[in-house]
Amino acid sequence: MDELKGKWALVTGASSGIGADIARLLAAAGCHLVLTARRKDRLDALKQELTAEHGIDIETVASDLSKASGPKELFDHIEAKKIPIAVLINNAGIGFQGNYDEVDLDAQMGLLQLNVNSVAELTHRFLPAMKARNEGWIMQVASLYAFAHGTGFATYCASKHFVLSLSESLNDELQGSGVK
Repeated sequence: MDELKGKWALVTGASSGIGADIARLLAAAGCHLVLTARRKDRLDALKQELTAEHGIDIETVASDLSKASGPKELFDHIEAKKIPIAVLINNAGIGFQGNYDEVDLDAQMGLLQLNVNSVAELTHRFLPAMKARNEGWIMQVASLYAFAHGTGFATYCASKHFVLSLSESLNDELQGSGVK
């Protein structure tokens, strides 16, 4: 991971769990970080921990990517700060259980916005600059449900199938571009 040292990485869903752990790994590799999630207090605590431990630059941004305006607002904030994102970690996501016709429609649409639309939009917005620099890394966090289906998880499984398919397609499209 030496090639990541000094680069800027954006980690969505960084306030806990996999996102926080990925942020810790990137910080240990010397990456500067933009951490985003809804809970600013947790982001700031992680910033304090990683700054003290690794001496890197960290920007925290409270953002709700389950809202349609969330990805563009996050992108615009990062662009305004002139932070060149070289590593995009699309980790933010939600899931819930329940039969498709019994789960609240607004909840399902929020899941799709976060798990599908925000992943697609953030990737689309950050990818051109990575290609222009002939360097970049994109990681889409999916789930084992990307490879299967599950009773009571219809919308979640479909969203993770999308993430896997988008990732595999981009992997093919980006051959030779310097973006991995």
